[in-house]
Amino acid sequence: MKSRFSFAKWILAFAFTLSAAIAVLLPSSSLGARGTPASMVAPAPQTTPFQGTYDPHVYPCATQRHHFTLGPGQARIVLQVNAQVPTNDLTVSLLYGSDPNPELITTEDTLTCCEALTYQPSGGVPPGEYQVQICQTPNTNGVPQNAPFDYVGTFTTDDTAASPPASPTPTPNSTPTATPTPGNNGPRYYNYAPGPAVGENSGEPSIGYNPATKHAMYLAGLQTLRVTLPENFLPLGVTPEAAPARWEDVSSIVTRTRSVDPILFTDLRSPNRRRRSISGIAVKSEQSTQQG
Repeated sequence: MKSRFSFAKWILAFAFTLSAAIAVLLPSSSLGARGTPASMVAPAPQTTPFQGTYDPHVYPCATQRHHFTLGPGQARIVLQVNAQVPTNDLTVSLLYGSDPNPELITTEDTLTCCEALTYQPSGGVPPGEYQVQICQTPNTNGVPQNAPFDYVGTFTTDDTAASPPASPTPTPNSTPTATPTPGNNGPRYYNYAPGPAVGENSGEPSIGYNPATKHAMYLAGLQTLRVTLPENFLPLGVTPEAAPARWEDVSSIVTRTRSVDPILFTDLRSPNRRRRSISGIAVKSEQSTQQG
């Protein structure tokens, strides 16, 4: 009976010693939330929102700059800026250093109402103070810029290292691909207006769209206009969607001469789905069929 009691005490002493050894090998400081080892906790991007009103002049402008301080170990900076007025065309500039003379790193001016800038130097982002300034683009393409010139944006840092490419690939010298318009501010709209003296005498216009050819047809009086939206410009993806469309006068010699009541009809049941009919009322009835 005594030997059994001594053996039980020996087992308890061994279990206690083993637990203490495990506690020494795994100190609490090496554990993350809910006991997860800190080395297994995935790094997460840190986002800081900002907003303001920009000076409607090109960079360098009088817009108040936003200041951000970064520590070591960051892989990239991502900036996202949206104008309150969708037709206002802005730029976003990233600078490094303190006032009064920070150094310009880069300026992004790809889209219209919205810009996305990514700064990812090799070897990581140097620690220090970074500044962001929003200005007006130097290329408005004739689109009026209207108040209010308010904007909202986010400054995101990420300490996740980029995955190395499988093999070295030369960087093509091509026009940057348009970044999709951010959708966190709801739907946006763009007015596609023709140039001067084009489609002005519309009266009761007719419009049609053919999804097969991706052309819109607009009948304005004696002018039959074919519209190509910028998203369909060739090569595809080069021109931002929020840009002026291409308007072409494809009027027939019959319908552009005279008409009292012009009407355009898009026939989507034709075999090749490319036929549009334009008819009108005059002294004699006229009708023209066009491809487009």
